[in-house]
Amino acid sequence: MPELRFFDPSGSLEISQQHAPRLSTLAGKRIALLANGEWQSVRSLAVLKESLEQDFPGIDVLPPEHFPEGNAVLSEPATLERLRKAEVDAVIIGNAA
Repeated sequence: MPELRFFDPSGSLEISQQHAPRLSTLAGKRIALLANGEWQSVRSLAVLKESLEQDFPGIDVLPPEHFPEGNAVLSEPATLERLRKAEVDAVIIGNAA
């Protein structure tokens, strides 16, 4: 019988920074949606906002219109300061290209 081996073509990455701790629940939390400006991000984030509000009682979802849009501004100090002032519990950035 032949032996088959599979290799992951994506390679591996060294983890240099852990992700932020995950929230135990989204119920009652304030979530910011940031649009990275990629394909249809504003449309898909609107659907995500609606779904989150239906699925999690008391959630407060700030739409992407409250924040600057685009990959270039996501980590800018001004964007981070707006997030701090909005007192969000989590941020969702969308979407992938």
